[in-house]
Amino acid sequence: MRVRRQRLQQPFHRRCLHCGHWFVVDPRVRNRQRYCSSPACVKASRAAAQRRWLSKPENRDHFRGKAHVFRVQQWRKGNAVHGQRQIQLGRYVLRGKLAGVVRELALQDLMDTHFSLLIGLVSHLTDTVLQDEMAREIRRLILLGHGILEPSVPVPVHVRKRLCRP
Repeated sequence: MRVRRQRLQQPFHRRCLHCGHWFVVDPRVRNRQRYCSSPACVKASRAAAQRRWLSKPENRDHFRGKAHVFRVQQWRKGNAVHGQRQIQLGRYVLRGKLAGVVRELALQDLMDTHFSLLIGLVSHLTDTVLQDEMAREIRRLILLGHGILEPSVPVPVHVRKRLCRP
């Protein structure tokens, strides 16, 4: 039985087309790799590939025309959540305009004013400054907020009746 020995290939070096630094070429793509693996160079490599693809005559009108517009519109209807901006706030995912409002606030501003905002808002809504009434209203609003943010969790009927204002 003959054992075949593989020759160890010496690493092949090439100068990156974007940054100009020398890098070791991956032997699997030795003839095609022209950019190093730094993030800026990978981005430049993808941009160059996109330019090469778009420069071909058969690809110039790939994203144009009524058929493509219709195709994209149909896809967007089926994937409405995909294009929405969203933000993770604790265990909740906020989407749309609410996410935009939260994004505008700096984190330290939100932390400093969160409690003051809550007390001021509840006081304004209930038209009272009495702590007992405000505590009851805050509990009601928290349950209402959980019902909005987690609609899959059913709220019992007796709690739902109490959530509604008299």
